[in-house]
Amino acid sequence: MTNNDEDRRLKQVERQRQTARVVMAYHRIFAGADGEIVLADLSAVFGINLPAFLPLPNNSRDAYSPYYAAIRDGQRQVWLHIQARLEAPAQPDGNIEEPRNRVLTGLSEGAS
Repeated sequence: MTNNDEDRRLKQVERQRQTARVVMAYHRIFAGADGEIVLADLSAVFGINLPAFLPLPNNSRDAYSPYYAAIRDGQRQVWLHIQARLEAPAQPDGNIEEPRNRVLTGLSEGAS
């Protein structure tokens, strides 16, 4: 394997580890009763289960606005992003390359 290949592989592994750390952070933050309360509040405030195209608020003509729909869709995207992170499998150690049952002794880590 060339140095470039090894560098690419190491960068890919680090990106995967960072993603695993972020997913684990989402799981820690939204796990439990407080997380459920926050998610329920976000769902209610932003009408996650409602369509993006709704009549404009305080408009007697029931006019629709693509701008208002875009804002609602943007709010929904935040919700969907959180949900996607929570549905991703959590790896508590953020280690995507090592076997999950490996016991770290401190003797071999960092020695290359």
